[in-house]
Amino acid sequence: MTSIRILAATLAAALISCGGETHRFTGIVGSTADGMLTVDNPVKEITATFSVAGIGCREEIIAGAPVTVEYRGRLDSSPEAVRVDCDATFALAAGRWVMEDPINPASNIGAELRNDYSAASINMSTLKFIRWSLIGDTGRIRLYAMSLGNGTMCEVSYKATISRTGDRPTMEIEGTGWVLRKEE
Repeated sequence: MTSIRILAATLAAALISCGGETHRFTGIVGSTADGMLTVDNPVKEITATFSVAGIGCREEIIAGAPVTVEYRGRLDSSPEAVRVDCDATFALAAGRWVMEDPINPASNIGAELRNDYSAASINMSTLKFIRWSLIGDTGRIRLYAMSLGNGTMCEVSYKATISRTGDRPTMEIEGTGWVLRKEE
């Protein structure tokens, strides 16, 4: 029994001396470079930098992505990240999405979704995409656009589902019949 108490005390001391307690920091990815991850929390107006060399960075951890970092150590001293959770939908959504123009099959139409949540239309003069957002469900986003038809202008929004079908991601925009593919 005494040896179990000694072992437990030794483990507790090791965890305390090694900073075994973990903390969580949530924000937006600022940058990733040289084994470091910078995360901005605009609500708390704090920026923190974490060492991620031990866990590596995945392709979905890109600037602008929402992220939660579990870390050990003090936030003001570039602590070691032990886990990084990032919504893979953000990385998949950012980029250029196109489909064949139904009026001119020799051309493509679509949308460019940017890391700062802004958006732009591709070869479309009456529907101007302006921004996008994550909905919360994996693979789901909302697109916002200005419709310029019939001499009036109004803001419209569409829900879209992003998935991997075959070798290229696709985005299906609800209520339109549109299925766009991501440009490589």
